[in-house]
Amino acid sequence: MTEDKRNGVCGWLEGQANRFYSTPWGGHLKNARKEMLLAARALIDDRIAWLDRLGHDAEPRKIEVD
Repeated sequence: MTEDKRNGVCGWLEGQANRFYSTPWGGHLKNARKEMLLAARALIDDRIAWLDRLGHDAEPRKIEVD
């Protein structure tokens, strides 16, 4: 498949997705997708805070490698 044909198909699919998300049920799915991303962000932020609470050494430790 040539580059032009792939872009044409992707452009068509993108247009279909935009029409779908503009419908009432598409809006629900878009909001659900956003909520999943916000949940993932919250999990990452929680893990970062946990690592910060563990503390860290001021200087990196030297590790012997055989």
